[in-house]
Amino acid sequence: MSSDALRAARLAVDECHKRDPAYEARTQSSSHNDDKTKVDELTYADRMEHWASHLIGLRIDTREYQQFSA
Repeated sequence: MSSDALRAARLAVDECHKRDPAYEARTQSSSHNDDKTKVDELTYADRMEHWASHLIGLRIDTREYQQFSA
């Protein structure tokens, strides 16, 4: 995969994160009590990528995918 495609995918994912209500709630709170619950964009993106990788791994392990990719 070319680096341009990866860069475009990363930008698309970042834009989706910015529109996620959970992300917005964490980053836009003005309360000083919420400092520990705020998550910066990079940490949030890393968590989402980890979860997406987990879901992809689950899908790849299915019999249907193994038959499809054979």
